[in-house]
Amino acid sequence: MDCIQRNYLYSSILSIFEGYGSLFIFKNEKNLTFGDALFELRLGIIGAEFLPAFLLTYDNFSKGEISGELYTLSSLIGHFGGYYLGYKLSKKYDLSFSTAIFTYILPAISHLFTLGLGALTKSEDYFKMYPAIFITTEISLTYLVYNTFKNK
Repeated sequence: MDCIQRNYLYSSILSIFEGYGSLFIFKNEKNLTFGDALFELRLGIIGAEFLPAFLLTYDNFSKGEISGELYTLSSLIGHFGGYYLGYKLSKKYDLSFSTAIFTYILPAISHLFTLGLGALTKSEDYFKMYPAIFITTEISLTYLVYNTFKNK
């Protein structure tokens, strides 16, 4: 199993534990909705992608070899950071289940938008920068959806 597959495996296992753990630990809290729990998981996933996306972009231009362990470590750090941010935001504002599900559709929308720009530019450097462009677009769209549909 290569490092990227291991990274996905660890991220998936952590997401499962965090999601069900959060639902179990905070089951009696009135401000935690099912949509909040899904949103926390989504931000954990975004956090796990964030640092590796910028490392990969750097690696694409430098032609260097960034170790798989650095990708894994940065992903785990980002995963916990994203989950913590999601926890803080979900305590402040509630999200409906449908809004949380919509945040899971955003990566597809981000890919369509950023790949469309790449097809228009036909630039090799654009696709070297693609991981950073994609994650930035995904975060921006998630932020927009969160701010638009949050409920006190």
